[in-house]
Amino acid sequence: MSSSSSTGYFANEYLCHCGARSVVQEHYGYFEWIDPPTCVCETEIVAKIIEKSSKLEKSVLIAHEREVVARGMEARAREKEMMTRKKEKMYMHALVVSWCLIVVLLVSFWYSD
Repeated sequence: MSSSSSTGYFANEYLCHCGARSVVQEHYGYFEWIDPPTCVCETEIVAKIIEKSSKLEKSVLIAHEREVVARGMEARAREKEMMTRKKEKMYMHALVVSWCLIVVLLVSFWYSD
C-alpha cells in the first residue's frame, strides 16, 4: 500500500476482489471511493441494462393499466349480473301472481255455474 497526501486527504490503493486497483480517500474517519473511469464495454453494458430496465418499467405500467381496465369491466359485469338477477326475480314473482290469478278466476267461474 502506498500513501500520499494532497489537501488533507490520504489516498490509499486497495485491490478489488476482481484484481483491479481502487483508491480510497480518508479524511477525519470518513472515506470516499475513487473509481477509475469505466471502459467502453462497461458503458455499453450499463446502457443496455438501463434500456432493458426502462422497457420492463413501461411493460409493468401497461400491464397495470390493463389490470385496472379489466377490474373496471369486471365490476360493471357484476353490477349488470345483479340487475339481471333482480329483474329475473321480479318476473318470476309476476309469473306466479298471474298464474294464481288465473287459477282464482277459473275456480270462481267453475263454481259460479
